Amino acid sequence: MADISSAKNKVEDMVIKESQVVELNKSLRSVIEENQKLIDRTQELERELAQLKQENSKTSSEYAELKRDRDLLAKNVEDIQTRNRQYTNHIRKLEKNIDTLENDSTLSVEPIMKFAAATSDKMDDGMHGYKDDEESSSADPIVQDREDKTYELLTRIDAFAEEDEKLRMDAAKAHYNMGNIYYNKGEHELAAREYYQAVALMPDDPDAHFNLAYVSQEYLFDYKTAIKHYQMYLYLNPRAKDRYFVKEQL
Repeated sequence: MADISSAKNKVEDMVIKESQVVELNKSLRSVIEENQKLIDRTQELERELAQLKQENSKTSSEYAELKRDRDLLAKNVEDIQTRNRQYTNHIRKLEKNIDTLENDSTLSVEPIMKFAAATSDKMDDGMHGYKDDEESSSADPIVQDREDKTYELLTRIDAFAEEDEKLRMDAAKAHYNMGNIYYNKGEHELAAREYYQAVALMPDDPDAHFNLAYVSQEYLFDYKTAIKHYQMYLYLNPRAKDRYFVKEQL
């Protein structure tokens, strides 16, 4: 009888232990599953972090490239205008020689148009001149090549200009100066295109509105555009020295 009772107890102990093993297995599986979830989430976070690092690196690279473009743009414009000043100085020397000849003979020579400072001064025909007191353009091939490269750079920079105030102002001034370069070369459609870009980037620049209006009226015969931008010019600069001239055009 005692043997039967002992055997029964052993069986019960085995059942209990098996039950405990089953529970332990369940707990272990649960722990393994939770651990796997944590591993999966960790890997997902690592992938997201790697992607963010890659995007940040890409953004940094884009802005570094943009800065290089802006620096190159400034250098190109400066080189163009430096060469323009050299040609203008040469022209002025020629004019002095011509004046000397006129005093000694009956020669009559047409005066050569020159740019004035841009603030409130004008070109000889009333157009507003360069920003930063720059001079006019020439047909030199080197200048033409730099103009082409400058236009390409401006096109790339315009895409970012709205997000960067200083970049927007620099790009607007560059477009304005390029407009004056084209105007002086007689390329009035290209000049108008550059003035349009300047106005789009800096709509509160009265000089750009004036020059766009002047070119549109005098050379492109686009009177609707001329009136619109003359009106904007007067709105932005109601006490302008040439306001009476502008009012006559309206």
